[in-house]
Amino acid sequence: MKFFSLLFFIVLFVSCEDDKAGEADTIKKSDFSKEQNHMVIDPLTGGAAKKVDQWQEYIVVRDFLNQYSSITPNEALNNSRELNNLVKALKDSVTPNFLDSHSFAARVNLLHNETLRLFDMSSISSIKSFEISDQVLKIMEAFSSLNSKINTLVQQADLEVQLDVISFSKEEKKPSLLIKEDVPEFKKVKRKSIKAGEKEQKMRIILDKNKRKRNPKYKRTNKNVESKNH
Repeated sequence: MKFFSLLFFIVLFVSCEDDKAGEADTIKKSDFSKEQNHMVIDPLTGGAAKKVDQWQEYIVVRDFLNQYSSITPNEALNNSRELNNLVKALKDSVTPNFLDSHSFAARVNLLHNETLRLFDMSSISSIKSFEISDQVLKIMEAFSSLNSKINTLVQQADLEVQLDVISFSKEEKKPSLLIKEDVPEFKKVKRKSIKAGEKEQKMRIILDKNKRKRNPKYKRTNKNVESKNH
């Protein structure tokens, strides 16, 4: 009788432990299957979007990441390999010329490292659902940072073009302004010198005439000189 009682308690204990384990598995499965809402990726400005509309590797990664704004941990892990491969292709692709900078390359490397970390999580059996969600958030933040850098570089490029246009227009106007200022001044001085010479010559003629009228000897002397010369 004691033996059967002991056996009954053992069976009851084992069944309780199985129920607890099954309940834990149910909770774990429900956490991994529950959809998590994450941040929305910061978009590109209109001008920046036009600059990268032919960059296919970027477009593919952007569209693929849109599904991660609302996703379950299980789906995030299942898609982690494909996401990492797409980001790797983006990293190895030829970027547009205006994005050729160390700061932009650093942001692409960060995005690749975060997607690689999510892919590594798929092989960890003891991974928690909240750890996956946190890693998805890091990936979204990294891609938003990438978009922010693209916006900044496009704005800088547009500003440099505007400054070049302004400086070029100023250089074109400078020679015409110098000519307008210098030429009239030069002409003015030339006219003054001509008028002063003419006036001096006229005064000499008038003085010579007056001198002849007042001094008769001056006339005879001139006549004598002329007769002697003849």
